[in-house]
Amino acid sequence: MAGRDDGGDASGRGRPWTDSRENPDERIVRFIEGNVSALEELEVMLLLRSTAPRPWRADEVCRELGSSLRSIQMRLDKLTSMQIFVLVGTAQEKAYRYEPLDEQMRSLIDGVAKLYKERRLFVIDLLYGRPESEIRAFSEAFRIKKGRG
Repeated sequence: MAGRDDGGDASGRGRPWTDSRENPDERIVRFIEGNVSALEELEVMLLLRSTAPRPWRADEVCRELGSSLRSIQMRLDKLTSMQIFVLVGTAQEKAYRYEPLDEQMRSLIDGVAKLYKERRLFVIDLLYGRPESEIRAFSEAFRIKKGRG
């Protein structure tokens, strides 16, 4: 059995993989880190992918995922602007269909779906796991400092 090599620092923090055979495709990792801003967005993308070519209205996605309509609409619009979804229907009955721009994009998203199915916690860590120093810097921005008196 191979030793632990998670790419983390001496404290043990890092990506949760243990063997080079388990390392995900770096293109997929970069796609997630660079393009997917929230778990809800990933869920929207994968829902439409899994039901393609069915078109979905925002209210249907909202009911299916149990989220707010406003948030789902934002996710649908973003994924459409990324050319992962296409807008179909009329102005009054907008719907979205999974239809990536090209085969390269489709292949990346297939890889994301596979990785999420097989290593859900790893993907969640990619979305929300930040090095401690980044979290500390963020929290420092909101710390109330005592004035000199």
